Parts: sequence; structure tokens; C-alpha cells
Amino acid sequence: MHTNQLLESIKKKAQHVNLERKHAVIAVLIITTVALIIASILLIKVSQEFISADYISEINEIHNNHVRLEIFRLCFVLLLIAAAGAVCVLMILRIKFEYIYLTAALCLGIAYMFSITPLSGPDEPHHYQMTYVLSGQLLFNEDPHNVDARHFSFYGFAGHHNIPHAYLRLIDEGVSILPAETEKINLDALDAFTTYSPLFYLPQALGVSLARLIGLSFFGVFFLGRFFNLLFYVLCVTFSIKRLKSFRLPLFFIGLLPMTLQQAASFNYDSYINGITILLVSYAISCIYERDSFRWSDFAALLVLSILLAPAKLVYLPMVFIVFLAAWRWKETIKTKAWILAGTVVFASFATIFIFMGANVVEAAGEQTVNWEGGYNYTLSFILKNPFETIMMFIRTLGSYYVFYWYSMFGRHLSGLTLELPLWNINITILILFASVLYGKRDEWQPSFKERVVYILVCFAVVVLNFTAMMLGWTSDWHTVILGVQGRYFIPILPLALILLRFRKILVEHISFKYAVIAVFLLMQGLAIMHILDTTIGKFE
Repeated sequence: MHTNQLLESIKKKAQHVNLERKHAVIAVLIITTVALIIASILLIKVSQEFISADYISEINEIHNNHVRLEIFRLCFVLLLIAAAGAVCVLMILRIKFEYIYLTAALCLGIAYMFSITPLSGPDEPHHYQMTYVLSGQLLFNEDPHNVDARHFSFYGFAGHHNIPHAYLRLIDEGVSILPAETEKINLDALDAFTTYSPLFYLPQALGVSLARLIGLSFFGVFFLGRFFNLLFYVLCVTFSIKRLKSFRLPLFFIGLLPMTLQQAASFNYDSYINGITILLVSYAISCIYERDSFRWSDFAALLVLSILLAPAKLVYLPMVFIVFLAAWRWKETIKTKAWILAGTVVFASFATIFIFMGANVVEAAGEQTVNWEGGYNYTLSFILKNPFETIMMFIRTLGSYYVFYWYSMFGRHLSGLTLELPLWNINITILILFASVLYGKRDEWQPSFKERVVYILVCFAVVVLNFTAMMLGWTSDWHTVILGVQGRYFIPILPLALILLRFRKILVEHISFKYAVIAVFLLMQGLAIMHILDTTIGKFE
């Protein structure tokens, strides 16, 4: 009797400790989020109040601007130190892994959001305009193409280039509420979403719409749109990590790569693609290796995620086929129904593609179209009639650019491929990412030979489709190599590539290994952000 009472008392105390720990975690997360918001506001407000244009009236304007940029940089240093402290506290408390990622991703993401200057991300002017048009539709504007001219005042910025004058303009203008104004401009070139699904721009459009309702200035509209896009991506990766029992550390690092965070903290819909694919892979891994039986909730999740991913870009359709590996496990409990359900997922993905992209596929197979060079693109008809020449073109392209693809996938080339991070930083980042595959318990899962073959085929298909898409949509027919392919297009298959390296016999179980590689990885990302600032400010004349 006494033993039972003692056990019951210990159980209650443990539950009480867990509850207190949960409350502490929530409190730390709330405090961290509020601190980030306050720090971001202070980053601008302090600059405005104490670094005004007449801060040092007795010296010339150029020196004055140098001082303002250096203090702007100092504010970033303090922000990164505070963020590092918050992440360290969470690791010391040993809170849930997904919360550590959430905090680190928001901290680094906000740093990228402000350090990568407006419109300098890949094709960001176009993505910003598309978002703004969708925002007008969400706000039920009579003419969503008739937009506020103040939100399209782009002086001080340069597409695909990080420039210091954008920092100075941010310091001068800040995030403020503008008075009512009637001056409008028309975005005639941006018609309805005939090529893209509105879903790709929905997170950004929600942020832009909120800023427009408040009446914020350009920077308020722009950065709130960027932040909502970042938040969507971070939440996708957070739920992916939460979903899994193992293989969480590689997803943690993929979610914090310089390239993935830059794209997430911009208006580019790469954040949508990367977030959805990581979430899809995590659900598939869970169903294949960590679930003992079929669950309708798993099927529903895979179905919805596949439908959301398929129309984003046709080239990522092969990712959906990993659902058949899940069906192979399901057949033990629901037999032939498993294959029917897997087929339903794939069929729904194809149907969604033809709804949104059917006209584009037909156009690619038909007559040649004029491209950005003023030349004619290759067509699907050419590929079908000249398979050998097409294969040789693929090989020549890969042989010429494989180093660029490899390093740009991890973030060596940021902004519009005009901002380079140090090679040693990227190499250490890559080394840590691949080392993260080694972490886990030796009784955990590893893919079978057949599963590895499926993953290789999926990765290969995605690479081939990316080359084909850029051959059809970007490359003039006089080129002997394919133009326009970038390493960031291969980020969605990175989790599958890392699964191929997972072997049970070499797994490392020590918890110190996990936190050591996290600390070094975050240090590299902090140094990368400081390099971005130093390089950009160094351009000031």
C-alpha cells in the first residue's frame, strides 16, 4: 500500500514538473517573440531618432552616412547576440527540439529579412507586384491593379543587388503610418493568376493586406509581407520536425540554410515550395518508418500536401510518388486499399496540375515562343524528336555548372546571385548538414535497398525535369547548354538525398553531439549575416 502511494506521489510530482516546464517553454517563446519584435522596431527607431541626417552637422554628409551605417550594423550585432542567448537558454532547458528550431529560424529569418535589401532577392520585384495584386483582391478593391503609388516608390533599391542606400532609406523613412493620399498607378502587366496559383502568394498577401489596412508606408508593407512569408515557411518546418521521432536534425539544418532562409524572408514563392515539400517528406517518412498501421489522418495529410505542391511547379511532381512507399507499409493493415489510396494521391496531383498548368504544358509542346533574349526557346517537340542531342545538352550543362549548382543550393550565392558568402563558411555549413545524418539511436530505422532506389529515382527525375523546364522556358535554341538553372531549385530533394546516407550502424547517440553541431551551425549563420552586412555597407561611397 505504501509502495503504491509512493509511486502515485512520484507520478503526480513528475506531472507537475512537466506542466511547469511546459509553462516555462511557452513563457520563453512569448518573451523571445516579443523581444524580436521590439528589437526590430528599435533597430529602425533608434536609427531614426539618434542617427538623423544632421547627426553630425560639422562634418560632411558622406562621413555622416558612414556613421549611420556602422550604428545600423552594431544594432544587428546586438540583435544576433540576443538571439543567440535566447537559443542557448532553450537548449540548456532541453525543451522540445521543434521549439529550438522555431526560435532560431525566426531570429535568423528576421535578420535575413532586413539584411537582404528590398527587391534584391531573385525576381523579387515581380513577386512583390503579384503579391500586391492578390492583396487588392483580398481587400475587395474594385480594381486591384490600381495601386497606391507610395508602395511602389523604389528609389534607393536595385533588383538582384544588395546596396547600402537601401539601409539608409530604411533609417530615414522607417515604418510609419502614411496620411491619406489619392495618387495611384496601374499595374496593367499583371493580370489574373493564369500562370500561378494564388496560394503561392497567399502568406505574403496576408501580410501586405494587414499593412495596407493599417496604412503603413512602403517599408511597413514590404517587411510585413516578407515576415508572413517567413512565418509560413518556419511553421511548415517546425511541424515537420515535430512530426518525426528521428531524422529531425537534418531537417533542422535544411530549414536554416542561408538560401532557404533568404527565400523564406522574401516575396519569392520558393518558401511555399520548400515548406510544403519538407512537410510532405516528413509525413511520408513518418508513415514509412514510424507508423505501425494505417491512419486516415496520415492519408488526408499526404493528399492535401500533394495537391498543394503539384501545381507549384511541375518539376516537383515526382516527389508525390514517395506515397507508394507509405502504401507498401499500409498494405499490411488495409491490403489492396493501400494502393488505391496511393493512386488517389497521385491522380489528384495530376488533376491539379492540369487545372492550373494545362495550357502552359500545351504551349511548351507547340510553337516556339520569344524569350528574354529575343530568341526562340526550345520546345517539347524538339526534345521528343532529338533525344540524343537533348541528353548531351544535359550532360554539357551539368559538366559546366555542377560546382555552381552545388554551392548555390546551400547559399554561397545570395541576393540575385550577386552576393557571395565566404567559401569556408559554406563548406563548414555543408559538412555539418551531412554530419547531422549520423545522429540517432542505433535501433532506429534505415531505408531498405528498394527504398533507396526509389529516392534516387525521385531525385533524378526532379533534376531532369528542372533542366527540361529551363530548356523550354529560358534557353534560346542556339545555346548548347541550358541556361537559368540554379541550385535553389534542388533544395526540395535535399531531405531525400540525406536519407540515402542514413545507415543504422554509424549512428551517434550522444546528446552532446547534437548540441555541439547546432552551436557551430548557428555560429556559421550568424557570421554569414555579418558578412552580408559588411559586404553591403562596404559598397557605400
